[in-house]
Amino acid sequence: MTQNPHLDPSAFFLEGGATGVLLLHGYTGSPPEMRRIGDDLHARGYTVSAPLLPGHGATPEALNRCCWTDWADVEFYPTS
Repeated sequence: MTQNPHLDPSAFFLEGGATGVLLLHGYTGSPPEMRRIGDDLHARGYTVSAPLLPGHGATPEALNRCCWTDWADVEFYPTS
C-alpha cells in the first residue's frame, strides 16, 4: 500500500505499437511499482497498460472491502 502521500498510486497507459503489454502490480501494491519496466517496454515500441486494482494503493481497510470479482471488472485500456 502506498505509505507516502506524495506517491501517486494511479494507473498509467502508454500508447505505442500494435502489441500491448499488461502490467499488474502485486498484492497490496500499485502501478508505480511497474513504471520503470513500463517505460522501458514503451521505449521499445509496446503499448503498456498498468491499471490500479480496486482496493489497492490506499489502506488495508479499502483492500478488505474488495474481492476478486472487483478486480475482474477493471478496465485495462482507456475507452475514450
